[in-house]
Amino acid sequence: LGDLIRITGFHHSAPTFTYRYRRGILLNLVNEKTTEYHTLTALSQTLERWLGDAGTACEYSVAADFADGVGQYTFYVEFQSPLAATHDLQAAGQLLDEALGEVNEFYRLNGRIPHRLAPAQFKLVQAGTFAALGRLQLSRSGGLTPLQLKIPRVVQDAEQRQLLDAHAVSPT
Repeated sequence: LGDLIRITGFHHSAPTFTYRYRRGILLNLVNEKTTEYHTLTALSQTLERWLGDAGTACEYSVAADFADGVGQYTFYVEFQSPLAATHDLQAAGQLLDEALGEVNEFYRLNGRIPHRLAPAQFKLVQAGTFAALGRLQLSRSGGLTPLQLKIPRVVQDAEQRQLLDAHAVSPT
């Protein structure tokens, strides 16, 4: 089906797993071809460098915009527990932009160096945001069950983007 999973253990003889990402999902504003693998790896590296723990994020999605001739990625991230007010979201954005360039040289070479892409943004969203995104998807799915639902890692739908922006936490 195109899903990449990680086997986390076994229940009797049946494997248990976590969903990692879906193959074939691309962000490609300026021929940089950033995959879901790139976004997951860059976000994990960012959280490790920024917070010392890559496992703190609960969910994330990325949206791509192209305005005024310059593209930009915005990462929406929900944490398992509240983030301390001392954590600088702008620093997270800088680390994320660097990590994207490390994991995908085309992001750096085709996008960032020629200034065709603006630095990536890191937006923290309120707890429960991705549950709300899931409810929105279910309401429009025409028969999906909650077990079939996958949170989109790349958000291209305007209504989904509005929901994420509405739940973004302002930096202090």
